[in-house]
Amino acid sequence: MRAFDFLSRRRTAYVKTFEGGFASEVLADLARFCRAHESTFHPDPRAHAVAEGRREVWLRIARHLN
Repeated sequence: MRAFDFLSRRRTAYVKTFEGGFASEVLADLARFCRAHESTFHPDPRAHAVAEGRREVWLRIARHLN
């Protein structure tokens, strides 16, 4: 039960953080920056790794909000 409470509280924190007047603007900016809706492929492995890291952050936020 402690794990459920922890995850529930964390989800609530994400939702409260990303709601309100500027939330959609910030989320749209993060989606672009994190390549939420496009490939992260880059021929340079380091650039590809950076893009994948950004996308991983986006996916974490999106999962907590949905």
